[in-house]
Amino acid sequence: MLTLTALLLIVAGTLVAEDATAIGVGLATAEGRLPLAPALGACAAGILLGDVALWAAGRVAGRRLLAWPRVARVVTPGGTRLGSWVDRHPAVAIVGSRFTPGARLPLYLAAGIWGSRPWHFLLWMLVAVSLWTPLLVFGASLAGRATLGPLAAWVGSPWPVRTAALLTLFALVRLLTPLASTDGRARASVRWARFRRWEFWPAWAVYAPVAVWMVWLAVRRKVIGALGQRSPAAG
Repeated sequence: MLTLTALLLIVAGTLVAEDATAIGVGLATAEGRLPLAPALGACAAGILLGDVALWAAGRVAGRRLLAWPRVARVVTPGGTRLGSWVDRHPAVAIVGSRFTPGARLPLYLAAGIWGSRPWHFLLWMLVAVSLWTPLLVFGASLAGRATLGPLAAWVGSPWPVRTAALLTLFALVRLLTPLASTDGRARASVRWARFRRWEFWPAWAVYAPVAVWMVWLAVRRKVIGALGQRSPAAG
């Protein structure tokens, strides 16, 4: 039985990092530390609350928000057309935005500012959350049941395993989610092509190993030199 405080903490966690919170809840249910149904409900409620807040911000204070450079940069170009398109295709727009990183902020704000069918938008927002949240929580729970116990027994402490599992699953979600869209697959293909050619790597990735090797050589030669200076005296 979850206390009200625990439920509110889960809701608050989703407002900060919804995917990480949902994955963490799934891992906790795998170990029996949280009951599945209420924890899943709290995750869904928090994610839905965050989505509604984005839409409401556009609805209530949209014109003022457009004065902010960061919001204007992603919402203003084609914003009216985007709001009209969401009105005509709410299912594709809202469910699809769940699998397109970075799409929800401009889409939800545009729908709030220029959309004319709020109840359709809110209904499909509920559908999207109802599909997405169980996918994350159940997936993390299944992965946790398969890995947490054996790895914790091998490592000797559950917390490093829990942390590694959370980070790994979060990275997988961030990596695999964009592959659900055509644009995401195209971007992933470009990134993979750049990754295979070292000349496109960032400077730190190229020079960091060189710097480490130079430090190692300097330390090694200093140690060898110090031993060489000591050896005549020792003799």
